[in-house]
Amino acid sequence: REFLTFCVIGGVNTLVHAAIVVLLAGHLSVNQVYANVCGFLAANAASFVLNAMLTFRVPVVFLNYLKFLSSSLVTLGIIVALASAAEYFHVHYLYALAGLILLSPALNFLILKYFAFR
Repeated sequence: REFLTFCVIGGVNTLVHAAIVVLLAGHLSVNQVYANVCGFLAANAASFVLNAMLTFRVPVVFLNYLKFLSSSLVTLGIIVALASAAEYFHVHYLYALAGLILLSPALNFLILKYFAFR
């Protein structure tokens, strides 16, 4: 149940991120890097609140958010490292992306469950 809830929230937050990027970059002509940073930060904050309340049932407090954000950044670092390895070994980006899409939710869930929301 926890993992399914986590995945649904992840889907919602992906839409939040995308909507902010489309609004800022597509309609307001904001640089796409800044638009993506804004999208990431908004989706990350929403993900924290929803996962704290619905998935892991822990208090929504700032210290927990700092742990959540640091966990998200660790996951991002792992994704960048794996993508870099795929690039180095000339793995087609779609194969690498498929692997990351399959791996990252489970990896992120475990990091959050046993570190950020513990």
